Amino acid sequence: MPSVVSAARILDFFRDGFEHTAWRLETRRGYAADQEAVEYRQFLQGVHAPGAAA
Repeated sequence: MPSVVSAARILDFFRDGFEHTAWRLETRRGYAADQEAVEYRQFLQGVHAPGAAA
C-alpha cells in the first residue's frame, strides 16, 4: 500500500520544490469570430477598444 503524503509536505513542494515555471501555448488555425464585424477589423489594425487597457 502506498504511503500517504501529508498536505504540509505537498505545500512545501509547491512552495520550494520548483525551480522553473512552465506553460504551454496551444493555438488553432482559426477561431470562431465574426470576421465581418467592425471591432474585429479594428483589432486586426491594432486599434484599442474604448475603455480597454492599453
